Amino acid sequence: MDSGMNELSLTPGAGKSTGAGGSNNDWFATPSRPPPNSGSVTPKSSKKVFGSIERGLDRMKHMLTPRKRSTSSSDGPQMVSGKALCNVSTTAHHNPDHVLSELTKALMCKGIQCQQKGYILRGKIIDPSGLAKLSFELEVCRIPNLNVVGIR
Repeated sequence: MDSGMNELSLTPGAGKSTGAGGSNNDWFATPSRPPPNSGSVTPKSSKKVFGSIERGLDRMKHMLTPRKRSTSSSDGPQMVSGKALCNVSTTAHHNPDHVLSELTKALMCKGIQCQQKGYILRGKIIDPSGLAKLSFELEVCRIPNLNVVGIR
């Protein structure tokens, strides 16, 4: 009745052909893939559209992401209050730029290299071998209650 069952009992390599016209070795062959359907491939224009949308979304995300704001030195020195007052020395001057220039002059007279960034002075003392012996920061700031300039 079912001739297919009889064909399976044949041993490979016996030289007999199957009813489909192939050899017995075709039983174990990997089936061939159907040709790719041309309708499933996305056209290049749609890729351009989606890429354009993604770039627009990336730009929007970048624009809406908050950034760390740098403290601008054009506003003057930072106001200090509360617990930050514990390491602040007051001066008799009211002009922070004058205090900053006096500090740099004093450090230069002592032979200490310093760099200024805004109202912060970074100093470094180097030993003869080239290693840093001491590094420090001095910040000129305002003390609001006393209306004077301090050094932290």
